Amino acid sequence: MSNITIGQSIRRQRKKHGMTQAVLAQRVGLKTCQISWWETGRFFPSIFSAVCLADVFGISLDELVGRKVATNEEKERRTI
Repeated sequence: MSNITIGQSIRRQRKKHGMTQAVLAQRVGLKTCQISWWETGRFFPSIFSAVCLADVFGISLDELVGRKVATNEEKERRTI
């Protein structure tokens, strides 16, 4: 996993897509304050909300939470 938090990832993706917190909240059907709370780390999104966010951003859940998926080669090296 990377050192980036899910809140930082949400903020980065939101800005990358040129959205305000209000626009993102509308796209996922939530209140603007919830987006703010996630971005500041006050609260974490539910799994359902995280899936909605990933869909809006066009990324995987792994990418949203900063998880790097190991390649088959990396997996094999771990088992040796």
